[in-house]
Amino acid sequence: MKHQYLFGLLAVGALGVAGCGTDYSGTYKGEATESGTVKIAVPQTADVAKNESPPRKVPDATVTVSKDGSAYVVKFAACEMKGEASTPTLVVVKNTCDVKVANWEGKLPLSATLNFDGTGALSMEVTGTTKNEATVISYDWTFKGKK
Repeated sequence: MKHQYLFGLLAVGALGVAGCGTDYSGTYKGEATESGTVKIAVPQTADVAKNESPPRKVPDATVTVSKDGSAYVVKFAACEMKGEASTPTLVVVKNTCDVKVANWEGKLPLSATLNFDGTGALSMEVTGTTKNEATVISYDWTFKGKK
């Protein structure tokens, strides 16, 4: 009885390791959408000034994915992010990158979730938010493409 349990556990463990070992390295081409918001508190009032970058289509966008051991490196636009697979088809990466939102430019901490499917398609969502006592800046970049 103990051997059946042990063999079952080993089989499940082997399947889990095999699934997490998938390598999604390659260049993905598709379309992205970029948007963002800058909110600034107006001193001595409850008002908030809001400056938005309306969603902007980025045709011919490219995302490059490479694997270094168990870590993934993802490059899009002028940003390089690093992270690891959290499930066999999901990779989470992060880094601080230069972005432009409306009339604001600067470094923003970004995180991205990459979803891969069995047909070679990638969907990626990048998001970042930073704030101080008077300003909140948010940035979004979404991508859908194929190898």
